[in-house]
Amino acid sequence: MDELVNHVVERWQAYAITAAFALPLVVMLWRHIAPVLLPVLEIMLYMAGIQIVLHGLVRAVRWFKLETAMYHTDRADPGWEVPLAEFWNLAAYNPEWLFYAQGGALAIVTFIVLRCRPLRPQKPPTPRKLKRKRVPAYRQAGASRG
Repeated sequence: MDELVNHVVERWQAYAITAAFALPLVVMLWRHIAPVLLPVLEIMLYMAGIQIVLHGLVRAVRWFKLETAMYHTDRADPGWEVPLAEFWNLAAYNPEWLFYAQGGALAIVTFIVLRCRPLRPQKPPTPRKLKRKRVPAYRQAGASRG
């Protein structure tokens, strides 16, 4: 995390100039960008949540394995780890299959998001045209009941 903060601090002018040019384009083209950008952001949020939950689950299982070891056996640390910061680094995953399980979760989340929220804008349903009821003559405006 410190590397990321140092990177941003060293290059803040470049990020500011890029944001100054990109922000007006995003505002002007929002209707065309939103159907693509919003599902991508949604997938990123879901995957961040899955990453955090998986990290906590692996830490809990590792702790449980260490604490429930029998007294006559050595308490050897299995070294199970799921990284939070460098999630793309395959070497940081101790059981290597967790990386591939996360790739499968990414595929499932992407399918669900794209299936439930299509990329093309949807038209809102139009209300049915109401049938006009014939108003009796004595109820029309200005008519007397006589």
